[in-house]
Amino acid sequence: MIYGEYLEISFITISYLLSPVGGISPKRTVLYSFVLFTVYVDTTKADELYKKVKILCFVITTVSKLDKTIPVVNATWGRRCNKLLFVLCPSNKKEPQFLSTCHIGEGSQHLTGKVRHAFQVSYDQYLNDFDWFLKADDDTYLVMENLRFVLSHHNPDEPGYLGYHFQKFMHQGYSSGGAGYVVSRRGVKELIEKGFKMDICKKDGEIEDKYIGQCLEVHIFGLWINYEVSFSL
Repeated sequence: MIYGEYLEISFITISYLLSPVGGISPKRTVLYSFVLFTVYVDTTKADELYKKVKILCFVITTVSKLDKTIPVVNATWGRRCNKLLFVLCPSNKKEPQFLSTCHIGEGSQHLTGKVRHAFQVSYDQYLNDFDWFLKADDDTYLVMENLRFVLSHHNPDEPGYLGYHFQKFMHQGYSSGGAGYVVSRRGVKELIEKGFKMDICKKDGEIEDKYIGQCLEVHIFGLWINYEVSFSL
């Protein structure tokens, strides 16, 4: 059985015609045309990977973004996560999508504390339900189908993580927090049980990606930078 979905694609073309007026200056005429067509997208492979490669996504945001970026994430790439959580200090703490960090505080100076809390909750409540744990910002955009395809060639029961690599500040470097990074199930387990207990692992601060990268490096693992994926069409 083939699974897929129909997408309506539309765009407007604008043309300009210039004609002389009284032999002095040209007159501009604007012509608009509207094009609408439908394409069929075969999502068979993406649907299979959605079931096999399970990703929990947690998005670091603030209450000021409730009516701005959060609806956009929900309507686009976020709905392709197996589970999506927004990490913030909300007024409605009972909303199931919200992971409250009111006890930590808001502002960029608490980014590391918020991410640590998100990983701790991932470990406490969701470790056995998902293969991968994705940290993203509210202005991050990911193509989840491509990410799942890459992750399908890695073992979530081995410690490691993947993201946009910065080779600085530490031996193996670290992954950009703005671009988002994904940690394996075993990686989260090692991070909580060992990495967070190291003195070098900071409990809070603004440079979240660097600090979490240090926590990941001091004990465990592999930052997967170079990988080879072989497949046939």
